[in-house]
Amino acid sequence: MTTHRLRFRVARERAIDIGAIVWGADPIDAPIAGGVSGETLAELQDEVEAIKHFILDLPTDVPVAVEYVFELPGVSPQGAD
Repeated sequence: MTTHRLRFRVARERAIDIGAIVWGADPIDAPIAGGVSGETLAELQDEVEAIKHFILDLPTDVPVAVEYVFELPGVSPQGAD
């Protein structure tokens, strides 16, 4: 079975509803542009896992590998690994 791939751009951002700084993840080059957020990286990962099949319009039994691309001010992409 083919494993589909989905990339998310991850950054710190201010939540509009509560005003707190949270982790946000937006899909890169995906059919749906909406993102998710979480107060911790673990919460963010749970949110991504919950929507990855929906974003790609795939059944939940189809494998989807997720790659996170961190965009943090002052940190190079190599330094975020």
